[in-house]
Amino acid sequence: MPLDPARLVPAIRRDAELIASTSFEAWPEVAQAAALARPLAALRLTPTELERVLRHNRSYRTRHGIAAAPTIDDLAARLSAIAPEAPLFPKLGPLSWKEAPWLACLDGTAAALWSGVLLRSATDRMALVLEAWLALEQPALLHLFPYLDLADAVEIRFAVQDGSIRTSQRRGDHPAHASGSDAQEFVRSLAAGTSLDRVFIDVIDRGAGDLRIVDINPILDSRRPGRAA
Repeated sequence: MPLDPARLVPAIRRDAELIASTSFEAWPEVAQAAALARPLAALRLTPTELERVLRHNRSYRTRHGIAAAPTIDDLAARLSAIAPEAPLFPKLGPLSWKEAPWLACLDGTAAALWSGVLLRSATDRMALVLEAWLALEQPALLHLFPYLDLADAVEIRFAVQDGSIRTSQRRGDHPAHASGSDAQEFVRSLAAGTSLDRVFIDVIDRGAGDLRIVDINPILDSRRPGRAA
């Protein structure tokens, strides 16, 4: 479904703090401890630097009446300098480059070759959701996570809202993996005593009941709990 900036941008600006809370560095400590992976490195982008990155997205330039994208060679050099020599999975704030699968697994030893390409490839989704950081005038982090092959994993999405937790969707199945009720109790224990609310929590089981958090996404419109940023 095409993204609708006219509808989404006001919601994103209104719920900017909620959206910013779903980036890994803002997760509650208990959620970070339960994450599938922690970032190996992160590039801090000031609001001005983030806006330079977003200007490389055509829809962002069109929406804001910007004629041309600025140079980002300095940011690419900084990113290349911190990239670990390992297979990497990048995320800008809470968003991956899932619309550009060729950027989902990057060779850290070749960071000088891909760092500029990555920064010039902000997706349409990033160009919308990251308006939250600009509205808050706060830095965003480009995280470099270790790349993990999750092809055989079971993933369950839970909606956490107003004290209730319900299954939203499930991907994959295997008798050796935890039941949905086990995963739901895992999410319930995480949400208890934290600020986690109006969010989707994606839980993964890689086998033997080893439950981990993959993602946390905001529920932007409480009247339509099936939609996330």
